[in-house]
Amino acid sequence: MEVAIIGADIQETIGSAIALSILTSGRLPLYAGCIVVSVSAFGLLLLDRIGFRQLEAVFFCFIVTEAVAMGINFAQADVPSVDVAKGVFIPRVSKTTMPVAVAVLGALVMPYNIFFQSAIVNARPRDASCDGRKRVLLQYLRVESFLVLALAFVINLFVICVFAHGFYGTDTEVGLESAGDHLAERYGGVFKTVWAIGLLAAGQVSTIGLTFAGQLVMMGLLNLKVQAGPRMLATRLVALVPTVSLAVVFEASNTFDKVAQMLNVVQSMMLPFALIPVLHVCADKIVMGTFVSHRYLTAFGALIATVVAAVNGYLLVDFLHTEVENTPGVDAGLAFLIIVYYMVVLYFAIGPDNMGACLERCQDVWAKVRAWIRNNRRSADFESMLEVHF
Repeated sequence: MEVAIIGADIQETIGSAIALSILTSGRLPLYAGCIVVSVSAFGLLLLDRIGFRQLEAVFFCFIVTEAVAMGINFAQADVPSVDVAKGVFIPRVSKTTMPVAVAVLGALVMPYNIFFQSAIVNARPRDASCDGRKRVLLQYLRVESFLVLALAFVINLFVICVFAHGFYGTDTEVGLESAGDHLAERYGGVFKTVWAIGLLAAGQVSTIGLTFAGQLVMMGLLNLKVQAGPRMLATRLVALVPTVSLAVVFEASNTFDKVAQMLNVVQSMMLPFALIPVLHVCADKIVMGTFVSHRYLTAFGALIATVVAAVNGYLLVDFLHTEVENTPGVDAGLAFLIIVYYMVVLYFAIGPDNMGACLERCQDVWAKVRAWIRNNRRSADFESMLEVHF
């Protein structure tokens, strides 16, 4: 999970550095922008010591800035709203656009959000002295989560529609590092500036959230008991070193867009490993008590996790077949990777505590199958075959 967080952090930090480079007319190098973004994110996280409400206010300001900036570009681009509505309610995904769709899923529903949202709930002052108050609190949290995801959906819709309306059907390849220049050519210089402002706000929000989630993983999953300041600094440095190194490479080779696509795919492939444990915990009556998830809700969540895992397997095959030369050795390695991925997903789906009972159950079923085959198998000698056929 920490690897997935670092991968997402690389994207967001370099994206913010690109925005700073645009706003400074290229005077700020990419690696310097990464350092500025990381230091500012670390400084903003220190607001948590003053109070979580102050940190929430910073989040709110950045999200509003991002939404307004992307909304301005959407409104000025004159995107056909009827076609957008058709695409939202009747989506069509071709084979060539499937990797992009899965990458968008990984970018929007990031695995670290599962831990981040839980930490936000625990960080707030709340009165949970009885089940009734807890239910009211959960209702408000559901509404808040829905509004956050809805706003994220709308912002992503604005971005995708602007670029689709301007560049779909053309030979122009648009990526994060070249998006500002293409917007300026297609719509004008104001679009480029507004895009950079929105990109910077989005990057700052995500960088703060990723740093917070990273320290939660280190503290919770690894059981590391470290003071808040050193913990945040260590988490920030773990992501900063590879980010600055890659920023130098990307600035020299202009290959960030391909790597960003790969990192989005990694995010999507890590999603089942965040969803499945949550399903296990929420369905456990010992842990949840009266708040245990209904079996229909658990089944629906399991279906979503299964679909995500299945699409990820398809995406991995498609991506490697596209990017790597097909040879028998490559195909064998690809098959091995797919098997390992699904075995790990299955292990998480069953659960470590249930693995022993599951193996015993499988052995029992296999023994019954073998007994049934022995009892119903027909004699295969030649004379019996002649009697049957003639």
